[in-house]
Amino acid sequence: MPYVTVFSPPFFPIQVNKMALDERSDDGDALKFVIRSNDPAREELRIVCQAEDGAAKSRWVGIMKKQLQTQMDFLRALQAPIAYHSKLAKE
Repeated sequence: MPYVTVFSPPFFPIQVNKMALDERSDDGDALKFVIRSNDPAREELRIVCQAEDGAAKSRWVGIMKKQLQTQMDFLRALQAPIAYHSKLAKE
């Protein structure tokens, strides 16, 4: 773990480009969701999150989905910039 001070940026053990979201936990708890690593070197890394209520879980899951979609859009733009911009122009 890196050295952390009050001035350090937040540290997350999973990079966003190697992150996946499971809306349900293995134990079936309706208020839990799981953030896991897609990195083959860190497949066992999972963060189980528990919300206060269903509305809070929906907000968190929505935020995470939006962030992951933004990451995928960015990746597509990097891989095929002309096709990506053509698609944006059509929308």
